[in-house]
Amino acid sequence: MWGFGANSSNPHLAGRGKIGVLVSCGAAIICGASVTLINFFWNVGQQV
Repeated sequence: MWGFGANSSNPHLAGRGKIGVLVSCGAAIICGASVTLINFFWNVGQQV
């Protein structure tokens, strides 16, 4: 979307594409960190 909007001179579409890239990067970081967070809280729960 970002590339299509930039190449077609459509700033609204390019802006929405940029937001989509940022949201998907944030979701990927959360998914990647979820295993570490679950293991951390599992270990904390075992010590209680």
